[in-house]
Amino acid sequence: MSAGDPGGEPGHELLTRVRSAFPRVERDHQDGHVLVVSHGLTLRAYLAMIDPRPTEPLPNASISTVEVHADGFCRVVTVALDPAGHGVPDAIGASRAQATALAR
Repeated sequence: MSAGDPGGEPGHELLTRVRSAFPRVERDHQDGHVLVVSHGLTLRAYLAMIDPRPTEPLPNASISTVEVHADGFCRVVTVALDPAGHGVPDAIGASRAQATALAR
């Protein structure tokens, strides 16, 4: 992940930000639940820090859950729950669910 969008943030800089931001959230909020809302790429980078298995792009408004233990151990519990039914955006912006519905 070294290239970024033209004029955008290079991938290595994104990873540096993710590597510093999420541990701060974990440290500063040890006493309860935290809701993090962000772009899918940022969330996928965080999830990959915890579990390096590849993930699919996250649907808009999807829910992923991470448990953070007192000893610093993190575990991905759920990835990309899609209660809104948005599906995953394709290259031109329509979701797969929308494209399937239109094809019927």
